[in-house]
Amino acid sequence: MPHDILIALIALGGAVLGAAASTITTVIIHRNERHKYARERVWDLRRDAYTTIVAALVKANRLADHMDREYSDDPHGYNASKEMRVATGQYIEAMHQARDAFYANRLMLSDQFAARYDAMIGQLSFEAGNPNLVPPEQAEETARIITNGTDDLLSIALKEVVSIR
Repeated sequence: MPHDILIALIALGGAVLGAAASTITTVIIHRNERHKYARERVWDLRRDAYTTIVAALVKANRLADHMDREYSDDPHGYNASKEMRVATGQYIEAMHQARDAFYANRLMLSDQFAARYDAMIGQLSFEAGNPNLVPPEQAEETARIITNGTDDLLSIALKEVVSIR
């Protein structure tokens, strides 16, 4: 009889040990899957935010370049034209879209991206918005700032989105 009890205890111990190992393995796998899902979700949200912001800035950049070129051809005529007012309105709308997307997604954006965006907006306010500049100079400065800022933001976004995956 003692021999039968010993065999039963060994079998019970093996079953308990197997169940414990199985439970630990399941918990580890589940935790890793949750972490992977969260990382992928952050990647998706960040990618969408960057895409929206950069797309709006690319549109603004295209409009700023257009306005700069038009001023180069005929500064006085273009400044008084309906085309300039329409382009300016579209430029402002694109910048508002970028700003709205920036603030709506701020929690998903990296500090580096946010700092570069804020720096670009500051440059637009202080450098391109300088009241001592005549409209053609403002257009040229705006186009330069938007081009440099958009290129930098796109580069930052691409590096970050690739590194998250």
